[in-house]
Amino acid sequence: MSQPDDVLIEFFKTLQGDLMILGIGGKIGTELGILAVNAIKASGVDRRVYGVSRFSRDGSDAFLKENGIETIRCDLQDREQVEALPEVENIIFLAGKKFGSTDNIEETWGMNVIVPHIVAERFSRSRMVIYSSGNIYAFVDRGSGGSLEKQLMVKETASRAMRPLTINDGAHASGLVWS
Repeated sequence: MSQPDDVLIEFFKTLQGDLMILGIGGKIGTELGILAVNAIKASGVDRRVYGVSRFSRDGSDAFLKENGIETIRCDLQDREQVEALPEVENIIFLAGKKFGSTDNIEETWGMNVIVPHIVAERFSRSRMVIYSSGNIYAFVDRGSGGSLEKQLMVKETASRAMRPLTINDGAHASGLVWS
């Protein structure tokens, strides 16, 4: 999954600025970060890929560093830490906590409501893609207690999620969208 196709390589030739992946320590972030690094290398351009996460397990960022990602330890719920992040033109926002998490409702709401607000304020001039894996789970009856992570809706969701598209949001064009 981390080998870019020709379309993605060409896309990175045209992308201006560095890339920051917020929430790189989650389900999708590692592969997406490595895919971006590989596409940048293949495109022959000089860009940095920053991977931002709490990296709550010691050494959990080592694999990313070994694969060319500049890791930054940051609690996105801490406004001062977010303010200290480097200015970048392109952000992929993957941070979040699964709704339905009953162990810490405050953290769930903080990660899914407050953090996007803090990040949007801090990076108001950056191109940003917000991606959630919440839609990869199978639809189930409301009374079932919810879908399980092993019940993926489609097997190729991850590969479909990493195809670049170009959009125009009215304010500026952005090719930094995986959908």
